[in-house]
Amino acid sequence: MYRKLILSTVLLFVGVVSAAPIEITPAQKISTTTKNFAVGNIYNFKDVKTGEIYKGEVVYYRPNGSTGKEAQVEFGNFTNSSGEPIAGKVTVIPSNHKNYQEYVNYFNGSACIWIRGSEVILREGKQTFLIDYNNDNSKTFSIKLVPTGKISTTHDELEYGDIIEFKSAYDVYKNEKLYIKANTPVFGEIDYIDENGWCFDNAAIYIKKFKTKTVEGENVTLNSYLKIEGLELLQYKSKRIAQFFNYISVLFRGKEVDIKTCDTNVNFVITVEE
Repeated sequence: MYRKLILSTVLLFVGVVSAAPIEITPAQKISTTTKNFAVGNIYNFKDVKTGEIYKGEVVYYRPNGSTGKEAQVEFGNFTNSSGEPIAGKVTVIPSNHKNYQEYVNYFNGSACIWIRGSEVILREGKQTFLIDYNNDNSKTFSIKLVPTGKISTTHDELEYGDIIEFKSAYDVYKNEKLYIKANTPVFGEIDYIDENGWCFDNAAIYIKKFKTKTVEGENVTLNSYLKIEGLELLQYKSKRIAQFFNYISVLFRGKEVDIKTCDTNVNFVITVEE
């Protein structure tokens, strides 16, 4: 699976002189299967040519999902052994499991809700990536959001235009400077609600615009897409037996979005591109 990783590199100008792409390999195991994997984590990479150790930060993380949706990880904010910044970003998406994906495609996903997409698993010295200075100049940053209260479609509590409150789980950096502090309120405006129905028709909440405050106290609007789907929330149930019976029930009735205040492990990641 490791040889089939889909790699892409995106330029992130941070005031560093342009140079040739740097080929790196993981200097430690990196896996999205661990519970502590999150945006903001720092991992070690090694320059394939020189052996120098670089540090790279997880700037975006999309967990894997049902019906074959792969996990996705982006590393950025690289620094060399002297602490100097290295411009560039590496995106890693694992390849589809061929047999599973063909099965999912054949049934259009409706009968394959139990099949989860691949995780990102990188092992020391097993994969190589390019940090390319000379690709494009898009600038992105990610925010991990945690709901601060109940979010539910079970009794038609929510509708278009309603505001859902989250908080930032970690400090957010932009251009290597603190931009949004951890635990800062982030307000998302509901753009659309898809009600649940029979047989795999799951409820979903769509948000395209968020508002928050920067570390300087400036009110800012963040344009980013977030879909909160009832089916995907089942992954946060701590007991496997509860997950199993909830997945089975989708055969008859799609899942509602139902996040309770006690569901402290539920989180979402949005990416803002400027």
